[in-house]
Amino acid sequence: GAPRLPLPRDFAGISARIRQSTPGGFSGRIPIFSIQQMEECGGQPSGTDAPDCFVTALTVQIPFEIVLPSPTVASPFSTELIIEDNGVASEPFALLPVANNPHILTRCDLLVGSPAPARCDPIITHADGAEVSVANPAKPGEVLVLYAVGLGATSANPASGEPTPSPAPSVTSPFGLAFDYIDPLGIRPSSTGSATPQSSILFAGLTPGFVGLYQIDFRVQPPPGVFPGCGESGGVPNLTLSLLSPLGPQDTARICVDTIDRKSTRLN
Repeated sequence: GAPRLPLPRDFAGISARIRQSTPGGFSGRIPIFSIQQMEECGGQPSGTDAPDCFVTALTVQIPFEIVLPSPTVASPFSTELIIEDNGVASEPFALLPVANNPHILTRCDLLVGSPAPARCDPIITHADGAEVSVANPAKPGEVLVLYAVGLGATSANPASGEPTPSPAPSVTSPFGLAFDYIDPLGIRPSSTGSATPQSSILFAGLTPGFVGLYQIDFRVQPPPGVFPGCGESGGVPNLTLSLLSPLGPQDTARICVDTIDRKSTRLN
């Protein structure tokens, strides 16, 4: 089920803590989305169900309050993550905070500890909330909603672990969204686009009612000239969307766009 809000910072005696060495840096427990235990020994015969066969996975929120190291400082301060289980602390693990690290959310991200589906489809929806798919493709000029994490600071950061209020704050960290149309049939050359015109991005910010979830409302740019759609290529996605960061990390998602003008092709 959905986690209770605000997110807890201690669950069944397990917690995660970030410690920064710089004066004024963040130090304290961080919000927990979920704790899951996974069996890693593949159901071996009795006697192998030792504690080492189980891995505990924590999904946490990196707090908005964390301090980023300055790129002009030669010796940046340290940032460490520590896991605690009923008062017993793990060794510290080094972290390197960055301004943003974009990742387009997929169905596989929601299935930690469960068998992955055949395809990790991105969570990109039409305006009515229905997911973009082979059976329900996007159309050129349509406004879609892309869900992501890791887009960084916003115009008014909510308290970590708290749901985003409405109206939602917008993203202030720079990022780009690029279109690449690829002919699944291999007949036409791909069309690699640069970052979309700013007018194509209608909103980029946090999603009201959720914790740390971002959304980008954007208008689908049309392909160059006549271009085959998913329906003409057996359902193979024909548009790659790329989230770009100035620091280098990027993430991509492939979706189906119905590029055929049905109005002009229907019989009179």
